[in-house]
Formats: sequence, structure tokens, C-alpha cells
Amino acid sequence: MNPTSSLADFLEQYRQERPEDVFLVDEEVDVEYEPTAYYKLLEEKNPLIWFSKVKGHPDFQLVTNVMGSRARMAFALGLECDAKLYETWNEVLNSKREIKISDESPPIKERVFQGKDIDLYSLPVVKHYSGDGSHTGFGRYITAGLAVARDPLSPETINMSFTRIQVIDKDKYAFDMGSRSHFWRYVQSAKQKGDLLQVSVVLGAHPVFYLLAASFIENEYSIAAKLIDAIFTNGVTNHLPVPSEAEIVIEAEVIPNDYYHEGPCGEFTGYMAARTTGSVAKVNAILRKGRPIYYDIQPSNSNEHVGLFTMPRDAAISRAITEFLPPGAGYKIEWPPISANFLALCSIKRPEPGLAKQVGLVLLALNPLLSKIVIVNEGECELDLERLLANLSVSGARDRVNVDIISDVFCIRLDPSSTPQGTNGKMIVVTKNSGLEYRKVVKKGAVKLVCGNSEVVFSHKKANIGKVNIVVDADIDLENTNQIIWALSTRFRPDQDVEFAEDGKIVLDTTRMTEKLEVPSLPQDVIERISHKLL
Repeated sequence: MNPTSSLADFLEQYRQERPEDVFLVDEEVDVEYEPTAYYKLLEEKNPLIWFSKVKGHPDFQLVTNVMGSRARMAFALGLECDAKLYETWNEVLNSKREIKISDESPPIKERVFQGKDIDLYSLPVVKHYSGDGSHTGFGRYITAGLAVARDPLSPETINMSFTRIQVIDKDKYAFDMGSRSHFWRYVQSAKQKGDLLQVSVVLGAHPVFYLLAASFIENEYSIAAKLIDAIFTNGVTNHLPVPSEAEIVIEAEVIPNDYYHEGPCGEFTGYMAARTTGSVAKVNAILRKGRPIYYDIQPSNSNEHVGLFTMPRDAAISRAITEFLPPGAGYKIEWPPISANFLALCSIKRPEPGLAKQVGLVLLALNPLLSKIVIVNEGECELDLERLLANLSVSGARDRVNVDIISDVFCIRLDPSSTPQGTNGKMIVVTKNSGLEYRKVVKKGAVKLVCGNSEVVFSHKKANIGKVNIVVDADIDLENTNQIIWALSTRFRPDQDVEFAEDGKIVLDTTRMTEKLEVPSLPQDVIERISHKLL
């Protein structure tokens, strides 16, 4: 199977070959909350969602959750399944080709709007959650915009970066960019030189561009050109090439020293985030196809948002583990998607003394912004939080023996449990195969995993029973392991929220800070309306 070269072709090919994984909506969708409501109600099935009609925007279609699964990422790379996704992606980053630029009838220039015809509100920009943009009342966010810019210090270098874009006027948008991204450095360099940084926001390109933009590299175009038959075209008001078959491109320039307090917006952690770089850009042109497909990435801790953000680094970490640790041990690593990479689960088929702890240290080091809790099992087993906790309950948890906590370690500030300075506690847990099956017992106020004579207890208050007790707030469903993982990953600080007992009992308390956190929400009437349509 050969990869397609445009988003439109990818979607059509995927619909034909995997129709069971595509949810088509023929009714008009309202960009006010409805795409998000469809996603949340279909989240467990996790399909690609395709809206053929958009209310108030008759020229457009809208898609979301396009790259919401590893299977669809693999499909974008021309793979039949995701078994070799990481291996293939690591090979991809070493493949480059000179890009082809042609201005001969590029589809992206079918319609070009400049001057008084520029209108960002003509695009079906989605309002995802009720609290989005509540600082100012502008709640519509472009979430799948890839900012293309040249390095002011090395103009032959072109970079694509994800940016959070809030529409604030017909010809102006505010945006947030990661303070450790290449685009951030470009903006700062242009400011220091007193120049206007030209930027083209690509909205709706082939999925490989999105995977590349999430990889924290530069010159992504040269890798894309090796993967797909991509042709590029020059900008209309700037000198930035863009994919000829992109759906929409916004040409703009960053306004130096202008600040706009955009936000808050649902971040990958699953909470509303108020932090922003507050940059502003003035739009000089909008380019688009005649009937474009508007690509929307669900914000917050959606499968696509977290998956795009983490897959490239997970692939690199998996490769490094096999390259730098003793070979032949049989390492397996999983990052539960709901954990946003704050939690890593690992097993070693053929462990040696101390190797599990070393693997934990390496996993913390290779993902310094995100890795916070690493659980490593000595012996091959299912990489599932319940299984590993059941193993821990049998062996017991002992401080600085099989549980090590490191305080004040560098991390990402978006972790809700981090300090304002960007540090957190981090934790390595080593478990061993118990050889025992466990069973799940649901009781009032607690869920127990019974493994032999030992128990893991999930509860809303500290429990006097069980060798492992994870305490969560009342908003967490004790029977939903994903919610337990989410609470443990985002509401827990290892150097403050762990208690040990002499008998090997351990309590992990995630309830210290919940009142400070705002979870993105949808109007109930929208949920009910879309639920009725899905019946």
C-alpha cells in the first residue's frame, strides 16, 4: 500500500479500505460544540469522524480524530498494521529528499483572499468546550494549524510547529507556542532583530506532516518528500513554500511585542490551561481549495491530541532502550494514552539484578518533560496497570528498595502537580511476576483487585485494607481503570503524596489538589442533542 499525498486522498482511501473505522455524519454539524460532543460520545470506539456538511459553511467538510489511533498513523505511512510503527518511524526520520516546488495550478490556490476579503470567521473554526477563551470571550480555536516559518538566523531552514490558534478578529489571531519549540526560537530571534516573522499556517495537509511537526525536528518538508509524492508551492504574500494539496493556508506575520491573553483551553493533560505565550499575528492572505476539508484536532486529552504529541518521542525512546541497555533482555514498554506520557509501564522478559531500576532511570531521563512514574516488572507480563499493581501487592512496596522517589526534578509546567518553577517528584516502582491471577471485586466505596492473600484497593478515602491503596477524588469512577490512570498521572506528586508502612503497604493519594483543577466541559443540552442523534 502506497501512502497518499493529500489529506483528501488519505481520507477517501481510508474510508474505502477501513469503512468500519470511519463514522460518517451526513447531517449538518454546528461548529459550536457539536464536533466535540460527537467525539466524546464515540470516544470508546475511537473512529475517524467525517462531517460532510457544516452549518453556515456550505463550501466545507470537517474531519476530526484523523490520527486518533496508532492504526491510522500506520496507515498514513503505508503500513498494513501498527506492529512496526515505531521501527518505521525511526527509519523515516533518516530519509530525506529535495523538495519539488511548482506554481503551476496548485489546488491550494483555487481561491485566494487578500485585503478586505480576508475573513477568518469564514472558516468553520470549532468552539470545543464551554470554558475555551473565557479570558476574552473569543472561544474558537484552530487546533490543527501547522505554523511554517524560516529560521531568521539560518533562512534555508524551514520548520513546521504545532501552535494553539485563537481567532480574535477577521484578520488577526492570537497564538500559544511551546517555549521549547523551534518556532518559539524563531519568534524570539526575529524580535531581537526587529523583523516581522513571516508565517504560513497549514491547515489540513497529509497526516505525515502532522506526525513530522510533532517530532521536534526541522526541515520536515525534506522528509515528507521522501514519504509521499508531495509537491510544494510558493506563498502569495511571503516566500514560504507550502504543500500544494493542503486544504487551507493562512499567510500572516507575527506582530513584535504585541500580547493577547488568549485562553484558557483544554490541554493534553485533560484540564483547562491558562498559560500562554500570548503572541499575535496579522493575516495577509487566506488560500484554500474550492471545497476544502477543515481538519480539527480535538483538544484536551483526546486520543489524537495525546497520540500525535507522544508517538514520535515514544518511538525514539523505544529505540534508545534497545540501543543503550543490555541486549537480549526483552524490553516491552507501553504508555497508556490517558496518562499523557506521565506514566510508563515496562516489562523485562529476562531481567538481571538492578536492570529494572536502571530501565526506570533511563525512561525518566529520555522523556524529561513528561515521565513521572515508571513501573517496571521483572518478568514478561501484560502491561496493564491493574496487573502490575497486583504484582506489587504480593511483593509489598518498600521505600528505596523496590520504590525509589526523586524530588525536585525538571518537568513540564503543564503537569498540574508540578511546582511553579517546573519541577516535580518522580518515581520508579519495580514489581515481580506473582504467578497469581487476580480478580476484581466491586464494593460500596471501593474496588479491590484480589491477588492471592493480597489486595489492591481503589477508594475515595484512605482504606485500612490492602497492600496497595490508590485514593482518588469523588469525580473519578473507581471501576474505570482509565480514570484511575488519569488521576494518578496528573493529580499525584510522588515526593508528597506517598505513604509507606513497615509491612510493605503503600498509599498513593491523588486528592490533595483536585479543587484547583478545571476539567473541560460541554453544555448538557448539546450532549443530549447529539446523544439522541446517535441512537
